[in-house]
Amino acid sequence: MAQIAIAAGVPPDGLSVEAQSRDTIGNVWFTKPLLHQHGWHRVIVVTSGWHAPRVRYLTQTIWGPSYVVAIEPVRGEQSTRPVEEIAIWEAGLLAVSRRWFARIQPGDDAAIAAVLAREHASYADHPQTTLAQLADMITRHPQDRR
Repeated sequence: MAQIAIAAGVPPDGLSVEAQSRDTIGNVWFTKPLLHQHGWHRVIVVTSGWHAPRVRYLTQTIWGPSYVVAIEPVRGEQSTRPVEEIAIWEAGLLAVSRRWFARIQPGDDAAIAAVLAREHASYADHPQTTLAQLADMITRHPQDRR
């Protein structure tokens, strides 16, 4: 993404790159210290249109009320995956995120870190949710997600 921004005319010293994440939750989580370091509290997030609802939820939950976030979905994007499959996957990921963070106050870093360390297969040493369970939760029929 940094290369795209530079090609579009953004000066390299105008970028901060988060390189620790393995997924969207991690990207939002590991970006928060960068925002704090630079004193940035107004953020524009450019993301896939399919991805936008989940990114909105995660930024509101992980970054909390101290940040004003605008989500700018990319228009006209294409995928090799069928639209229906993408919709099911994104709805499932959003449902899992809501389940994991349901009892957390937005912006509560300690509680969010605890959830990631306990539940998330990419960030926990011994996650309570396995990758197979996560895949099952994501792809389950929408009315089964509660």
